[in-house]
Amino acid sequence: MDIATFYLYKHDLFLIYEKKYISFVLFYSLFGKGWSIYLKCGSFPFLAIRYFMIIQYYKKYVYCNIPKMRNIYKCFLLAFLLSQSFCLSAQEAPVQFGLKAGVDLYSTSLNVSGTLDKKVKFGYQLGLTADFMLTEDQFYLQTGAEYITKGAVLKKEEAVTGGGMHEWSQTFNMEYIQVPLMLAFKMDVSSDLKIYFHAGPYVAFGIGGKTTLQDKYKGLDRETEKSKQDTFGENKFKKLDYGFRFGSGIEFDKFIIGLDFEYAFANINQDNNELGTILNGKKYRNKGINLSLGYKF
Repeated sequence: MDIATFYLYKHDLFLIYEKKYISFVLFYSLFGKGWSIYLKCGSFPFLAIRYFMIIQYYKKYVYCNIPKMRNIYKCFLLAFLLSQSFCLSAQEAPVQFGLKAGVDLYSTSLNVSGTLDKKVKFGYQLGLTADFMLTEDQFYLQTGAEYITKGAVLKKEEAVTGGGMHEWSQTFNMEYIQVPLMLAFKMDVSSDLKIYFHAGPYVAFGIGGKTTLQDKYKGLDRETEKSKQDTFGENKFKKLDYGFRFGSGIEFDKFIIGLDFEYAFANINQDNNELGTILNGKKYRNKGINLSLGYKF
């Protein structure tokens, strides 16, 4: 049975449409302007109440009082709402929740000149996971919310007149809240051991990070020069990133070890990027490898 309901509260208008286990929530002025849409899984009556209470608390105590932290709180709010929907749907469909942490190596598809070297940047990730069973213990829909760091390192060395070396480097540090949506196939090896393969899209929103520019001199009587500025912002990198992720791993009882590869479709560079002239007129896409360890409840 399909259900469609309108809610009007002060300056907020809610439209909630439910079809079986899937709820589409359309709300106005949640973040101060414009329309937003959010896809949820869960029971309709409790979902509406949770949205109503959390949104009003967020607007009154967080959004208004901490304007500089708005983007961060937006992401964590969405992640929290997502986790709440998982809890609701657990009563209606087979689902497993978990935690994961890991390390990653990221770089970029940016084309650079022969004098520049691209290096990978070490990072890490922390997140919540949820596996929804689609068929009997074989196909699953995997999603969740994770904090993940990405970026890249550019380096160049050149000889300086009079002896010595000049080493130039620029490190792009990016912090994201990321939500994947992947289809997984799991194959039993033994009673408590499985091998899985999964693939699917992801979307990520930048919440912070600094870009570091460093000039280091070797064999010269000059101090190292170092500066930092925000990675995301106007005339810098775009905050929205999306792409494709695939990988495999093993599940042993409640523990999981996974190896994933990720490639962004989004070009996050902007014209006249203030982070450096080397970026002007070029495309910047994230790409990386993730190694993670997880635990399912």
